[in-house]
Amino acid sequence: MPLIRKFAIGQIAGNVGAYGNVGGVVYLLIYSLTNAQSLFCSMGVTALICASLCAFFLKEPPSSFATTSPETAVASTKQSSEHHGT
Repeated sequence: MPLIRKFAIGQIAGNVGAYGNVGGVVYLLIYSLTNAQSLFCSMGVTALICASLCAFFLKEPPSSFATTSPETAVASTKQSSEHHGT
């Protein structure tokens, strides 16, 4: 999972787990009804469709990237310079 804000970790982890299980059940159903070649072809086509839809229709919110607070950035810079002897 990508870096996310602390307040959303539980929500994101829950969605990843739930939709992963749904995907597993769907593909197990496809595999039980068809052969392995059809299963992997359908997985590949589905992945390409989902990636294309995400690339064209989802826009990244401007505040979606995790940032470091100024205090933490200064502290880590000091520790880094002390560690390297500068």
